[in-house]
Amino acid sequence: MQVMEHAAAVLGRDAATVKAANFLPAITTNITPCSMYTMHGSVGRLCLGSESALSRQHQQPPQQQTVPLENDGIASVPATAAQQLAVFADDRVARAANSSSIANATATVTAADGEQQKAAAGVRTVLGRFIAAEDYTLPQLWAELLDKSDYNTRLGAVQQYNRDHAWSKRGIAVTPVRFECSPAAVSAALSVYYDGSVLVTHGGIEMGQGLSTKVQQAAVAALSRLLPEDQRPLPLSAVRLAASSSDIVPNNGPTWSSTGSEGCCQAVMVAAAKLVAQLAPHLRVGGDGWATWQATIAAVHPDLGFQPATVMLSAYGSFDGTLGNTADKQPVHYSAFGAAVSEVELDVLTGERRVLATHIMYDCGYSLNPAIDLGQVEGAFVMGLGVVLSEEVTVDDTTGQHLSNSTWTYKIPTPDLIPQQFSVSFLANAPNRTGIMSSKASGEPALMNATSVLMALQQAAAAAVEEVQGLADGSFCGAVVNKGASDEHWRVLPAPATPQRLKGIIGQFSIADALEAALKGPL
Repeated sequence: MQVMEHAAAVLGRDAATVKAANFLPAITTNITPCSMYTMHGSVGRLCLGSESALSRQHQQPPQQQTVPLENDGIASVPATAAQQLAVFADDRVARAANSSSIANATATVTAADGEQQKAAAGVRTVLGRFIAAEDYTLPQLWAELLDKSDYNTRLGAVQQYNRDHAWSKRGIAVTPVRFECSPAAVSAALSVYYDGSVLVTHGGIEMGQGLSTKVQQAAVAALSRLLPEDQRPLPLSAVRLAASSSDIVPNNGPTWSSTGSEGCCQAVMVAAAKLVAQLAPHLRVGGDGWATWQATIAAVHPDLGFQPATVMLSAYGSFDGTLGNTADKQPVHYSAFGAAVSEVELDVLTGERRVLATHIMYDCGYSLNPAIDLGQVEGAFVMGLGVVLSEEVTVDDTTGQHLSNSTWTYKIPTPDLIPQQFSVSFLANAPNRTGIMSSKASGEPALMNATSVLMALQQAAAAAVEEVQGLADGSFCGAVVNKGASDEHWRVLPAPATPQRLKGIIGQFSIADALEAALKGPL
């Protein structure tokens, strides 16, 4: 309303009269689309979608549920997992034949066993990645997310809000995520001292992602196997970590792809298992776990000053990227799944945007540390907000000079971009069969959940375009700008969705001119 009051002051008119004026028709006739954001032809999921299309998109029969088709929108399929996979096979194989589609093709995979054909239930991507049905958790977490976020009710509320407000529009969107994960090879060393304390040196790099905390927990869990079950686990304080050093554990792989914690934990557990095997014949049971541990160490290292330990109390362990016994080792390679629903609000006059709410459902397997993984998901999402909302790289077209080389010109996420309501949930009872300690990575995969905010802004911008330009209708992928032309024109919202870009999508117009024209007519 401050904009209206300012316009009234400029026009020399009464503020209440200006606020009450209906000047949408004047804007409709005076709007000038910004050609920078106009493209020819179909542009897939980057186009704007109308409210009516969004409504049709999510209206499903009662006996069905909405299930994401990775990288290609959504589709309505039967609710049971078996039926879902069958429909995926028919639908996705057909889509894969279309060269313009970048969707993941889903097929029923068959394997020959002699003369018999055995169907292996699962999905296969167009790049050949097969995901077994029991590992494909995306349909389950998608359904839980829609239910927990009360999506259908909120969708109706967004549509009603857009009907009631001309200069403020809202959008809501749900997007899925699949992220390939393969932990790199890494080594670790463990040493036990006379007092029972344990020193761990691993080949990973702690950079705030909680790697060392998870390694400490893994060491305690593995070493505690020496103790009777009723005395487990050892106290966490028994294990301390040394700084990563290549003179102790050299030749390690990179700490990347959010899987460094898993690899280091496995390497530490391999080393700990060697120590447990060496100490098991000398077990001395005490009153509790710590007493048992100290008594066992004392049995093999009785005199600090003059008698060395009779058992090797140091061990190296390595993770080579595989799990299993020597005869049947399999590479650790899995998909991390997630989904997010975000609701946004767009100021039609200024292009400013707010994220009203975001709800994330993420499959973390059996989390190595839920508190750390929760923080990783939240932090990754906020990093993603920077990618889709504010972090724009600009270069001088003439000289090639990098213009966004400081925080004055390169805008990282600020507190006002963080969702006003923000919740994260982990999928329950979903162990990762092919992962380390049944866990999954939690950092980089969750960053992609921020695409839900970009999609929601596209819906809000589409509603603004229809309102301001008086478009009769839209389509599933976009709002048509010029009708009747040989090629349909589409407005595209690229990332980052800055206020300037959002204004470019909506179109440039003069509020003062529109008000002036409206005030000349009947109020």
